[in-house]
Amino acid sequence: MNTQNYNGKLIFFKDFFSQDIISGITLKNLGDFNATTQKDEQKRNKALGRIKKFQNLLGVNYFFLPFPEQKDKCWFVKPGGKRPQIKKCDALFLKTGVFPERSKIALGFTTGDCPIIIGSEGGNFFLIHSGLYGTNLGIGGKLLKKFSSQGLNLEKTKIIIWGGICPRCYEIGEEWKNVFSRLMENNRLDLASIIELQLLEIGVRNSNLTIFRKCSYESKDLFSFRAGEMERNLIFLKTIT
Repeated sequence: MNTQNYNGKLIFFKDFFSQDIISGITLKNLGDFNATTQKDEQKRNKALGRIKKFQNLLGVNYFFLPFPEQKDKCWFVKPGGKRPQIKKCDALFLKTGVFPERSKIALGFTTGDCPIIIGSEGGNFFLIHSGLYGTNLGIGGKLLKKFSSQGLNLEKTKIIIWGGICPRCYEIGEEWKNVFSRLMENNRLDLASIIELQLLEIGVRNSNLTIFRKCSYESKDLFSFRAGEMERNLIFLKTIT
């Protein structure tokens, strides 16, 4: 999978999905998108303003941004106001035909170290936040099964897993050893690869699935919760019609 760095502000994931969408992640130079958890009202308003500017930068009519709850709760997005729409959940699903023709729509998800599942099939698009607790619940597989009942063809679905923190840097407690017996060594866990296995087990094709590895802990361009940072980057998917 090819990528493109846009002036040190965005990384675009290129040449994997169809020409109907673009996807990528914001970098530190574009600022913090952790709006709803800001206790300081001034910081919160600044982050919300940044989200609005990002919507304008992408040139979209609708922008949806959830903040994770560590549950398999999905937001099936529908047309609404032109301002960014924000609420708590762990996935977004955009179904073909729900929005007026030629609408430009963006889905986003904030992340510090957690993997994000980015998917596309036909006119259906989705994002899923799958951190440690979400992966333990198998929310990626559960939600894709739910999406398949909405018309998603799993065999044709293409998926990028934003890997987040790499297995070299992701140390977790001994209590997780029995939970994640696979891909855990010396208390280091390859969370993105666990998610990959979960998706393959429900019928996603190996040729349609890739992990983008850029460690959030090691990279100077990304925010990392494990590094003590409370700010968040934004994974996004934008439709082109």
